[in-house]
Amino acid sequence: NKPMELREKVLTALEEIRPFLAADGGDISLIDIEDEKIVKVQLQGACAGCSVYQRDISSIGSQEGTNFF
Repeated sequence: NKPMELREKVLTALEEIRPFLAADGGDISLIDIEDEKIVKVQLQGACAGCSVYQRDISSIGSQEGTNFF
């Protein structure tokens, strides 16, 4: 099932970046996947109010060899 495979990949990716966010007092959770293209997440804790969260997550994805956005 393609949507379930995508969901599992996204959840795996979130688990990979979670330690980086936790180091700064934050966390991340999956909200939704729309049209198998748009992943909506919610940042929590210290990351919820951070204005550079997208840049930080994208740079982590690049370091890990994964594209999150």
